[in-house]
Amino acid sequence: MKIRVLVVIAALTLTGCVLPIPHQRPLSPIFHGKVRDAETGKPIENVDVWVWGRSTVSTDRSTASGRTDASGRYRVGVVEEATWFVILFPLPAEGACSGFAVFTHPEYEESSVEAGWFGNAMFDGPCGRVRRDVNLKPSTSADVLASDASVVVARALKAARERDFNTLRGLMVPRFLWSFGGDRDADQAIEFWKEEPRYLNEMVRVLDRGCHIDRRVYGGDTRTRRAHCPEEGGMNLRTGFIDTTRGWQMESFVDSD
Repeated sequence: MKIRVLVVIAALTLTGCVLPIPHQRPLSPIFHGKVRDAETGKPIENVDVWVWGRSTVSTDRSTASGRTDASGRYRVGVVEEATWFVILFPLPAEGACSGFAVFTHPEYEESSVEAGWFGNAMFDGPCGRVRRDVNLKPSTSADVLASDASVVVARALKAARERDFNTLRGLMVPRFLWSFGGDRDADQAIEFWKEEPRYLNEMVRVLDRGCHIDRRVYGGDTRTRRAHCPEEGGMNLRTGFIDTTRGWQMESFVDSD
């Protein structure tokens, strides 16, 4: 009898098994750490922390968010409720994950950090905690982006860098303005970028330079909020964002001349 039990255990160990164990499956590393003022070194309270994750076992790219406490500490990660737990050799085999976090505060410049694929290891351990201590620079501009706009800009930057056309399309208004041919049409722009990816390289350069609130009035509309990238001059291209009923979206990518 004991031999049979050992044979069964050995078979499960070698082939793996799926157990009906409800649990929270991580879709991103659990980012944690402390946020400080870059000039004074003092902790910053009420910093918004937004995290996006990507997992090898799920297409869910939902976000998680949190805020720093009075000591500047935070702990945020993206998880999903899972019903089945996978065991292999005999470690958990729930997939590797990566993610990035964006830190925003109305009195400081926005900052972001990433966590990679940890060598493509295929078990839960790499989706554990990742410490990222962040120093935020005080903002010197009254036109600093609000946290909700900063998050969308960060998503657009990451999508352009990774050639993630589905995410880019979801961030664009339908009548997207682009000055490299075609009409005001987001789908046309996406198809063009697939054939001419060098323009995405330019978009990365533009968004990586930072953005600011666009105070100009368009068509007499004084209520709609817009953002303009890059924050400073010196580049021929610019990207525009607009606050819509669906939240902030990318409105244009045009030649500034």
